[in-house]
Amino acid sequence: MVVDAVRKSGFEFVDIFDAISIPETYVHDFGILAKLGGGHLACTHRPPPAADLPANVEAGMIFAVNDIATPVWREYVTPALEARRLQRLPPPTVVGKGLEQIQDALKRSKAGVSATKLVVVYRISVH
Repeated sequence: MVVDAVRKSGFEFVDIFDAISIPETYVHDFGILAKLGGGHLACTHRPPPAADLPANVEAGMIFAVNDIATPVWREYVTPALEARRLQRLPPPTVVGKGLEQIQDALKRSKAGVSATKLVVVYRISVH
């Protein structure tokens, strides 16, 4: 399904960013990359060892700001979000406002969350 959508889009395949980055999601990543001719897998957690990667796949961890993540966000993600070519889906679940809500968010996360992200809104005021 993903491979067909990429092929039909007419856009250049850029690689995969796996925001979950666990063995169960790597299986899907590798299947997609294999069908699209290989590429890079950007992980939010430690990637599989190089020996476990398909021959045409490179994997690395992207965390915070670095020389790989910054250009991707500046040149692709931000403009794509602004042009609505990339959407924030599904909508986040706002647990509440303020640091006192973090414990509740952690409990809800530990109990199991699917197809959403839990958000605690917190605003720092600078004087």
